[in-house]
Amino acid sequence: KILDASNQLYILGNAGYREGRPPTYSAFQAESSTHSLNATLGKKFWWGGEFQFTSGFNIEDISQQNPLLIGGFGGTTANVYTNRLKFSKDLYNNFLGKNFKYDKKLLSLRSDINDIQSSKISEDGIFSLFQTYLNSKFQKELVKLGEDALKRAARRKSLARRRFNDGLALSVDKFQADSSYVIAEDNLQTYNLQLEDYLSILSTKTLRKVTETDISSGLVYKNSNIDEISQIESIDQKILNKNLEIALLDYKKSKSQNGLDVKLDLEFSRSGVKPEFSDAFGDSFSDTSFDNKSISVNAYYPLGVNPKSLEQQNKYLESEIAKVRFKKLSDALVNNRSKLGISLRNLEKNIKMSEKREKISKKVLREQSRRYEKGQIEIDQVLASEDVITQAQITKLQYIKNYWLLIANYYFNSGKFNEFLATYNE
Repeated sequence: KILDASNQLYILGNAGYREGRPPTYSAFQAESSTHSLNATLGKKFWWGGEFQFTSGFNIEDISQQNPLLIGGFGGTTANVYTNRLKFSKDLYNNFLGKNFKYDKKLLSLRSDINDIQSSKISEDGIFSLFQTYLNSKFQKELVKLGEDALKRAARRKSLARRRFNDGLALSVDKFQADSSYVIAEDNLQTYNLQLEDYLSILSTKTLRKVTETDISSGLVYKNSNIDEISQIESIDQKILNKNLEIALLDYKKSKSQNGLDVKLDLEFSRSGVKPEFSDAFGDSFSDTSFDNKSISVNAYYPLGVNPKSLEQQNKYLESEIAKVRFKKLSDALVNNRSKLGISLRNLEKNIKMSEKREKISKKVLREQSRRYEKGQIEIDQVLASEDVITQAQITKLQYIKNYWLLIANYYFNSGKFNEFLATYNE
């Protein structure tokens, strides 16, 4: 907008007072005073041209002048008007708007970078909210697992006491079952406290009270298109591409600026003198003849080293550095995309392995429980089986949470987190 506004229509005005010998009359005249009033209406154009229309009035005191010397002009004042139409054109630096086009493209690229960075900033709060929400879901699932583990520990405690009272088990079985119940109680309390912490954070972020019922149950794994995700261009890549374009365009612009400056000026003017100001003012509009016409071409070229040539060298170095950075970071980003794909595939395998481990652990627990009730094994073997199944369930949930966090983080760093939320469902 600033660049476009630099070519706007403008008005320039000035008013002044001068005392001295009028330069337009005879040197034999006495000194006189002059009041001047000038106004210019101008317009610059993006293609390097500029139009100016100037209308000016001089009101000169000629009461002390000799009428014979000034052509028999009578009266005490001379009202002189001058109208001037001028056209200027840059014939080199901004020929046909060359510089303007470069500047507009550069500003557009820098604006694109701001938009890319702003998209990440605007999504930062939502991404943080999502992370907390996902952690809350994970913690809610841990609470459910803790409750299940406590129920199993309570049943195991009751069974161990009954078997001890019947003389079918040692006192150590009863103590181990009691200890297992206390540990399950302590774990459940820890899970609940951690869930309350996350709910408190969510309440702060959403400016309202968030309870456990607001968090949906179930942390579910859903297969995603890993190859498609890993091909999404990151914000760093986008900014890198834009910066390289800027560096190359800057260098291209500097190559076109070698210090030479050529300017064309065309000017048409007319003037007149009237004894009355009203007559002069009227004639300034009605007079269509141009008494004076001029055309000039001005050329300027510095000899030797000049700021333009030094700037060109500087832009060349900047463009070369940008190319090196682009290649270096591009290689790193390709490597990161490859690592992302590997990480997601590993998490998928880990999730599936955890599901298998959980199923097998449940079968082992059922068999161990049956054998303990028949007195074929010790209670510590049953407790160990319970620990295995609980750990398998927790590990699976951790893998699922990390899987979604990794995908969400990649979308966030690509400035497309809203797209992820639109496709994410539970």
